[in-house]
Amino acid sequence: MKKVTYIKYLDSCLRDGEKPINHNFQPVVFEAVGFLVKEDDDAVTLARELNEIDGEENTRGTITIPKIAIQERYVFERKTV
Repeated sequence: MKKVTYIKYLDSCLRDGEKPINHNFQPVVFEAVGFLVKEDDDAVTLARELNEIDGEENTRGTITIPKIAIQERYVFERKTV
């Protein structure tokens, strides 16, 4: 059973169009929740959805977050009904 995980992380921000040179350019903090499908020394990958087709596990809507950008992280407790 995959762990449902919350991650708060710092990300870059792309701003289209003109901005004044003294604009408050700052990175953006995002929050993501998903199934933990991969983790290594450098990054964590969450998936929005999981399925199994013909015995093969599949993901949909993945995000890979560099560990250096993570500000907060926890795992939700899953209870069976």
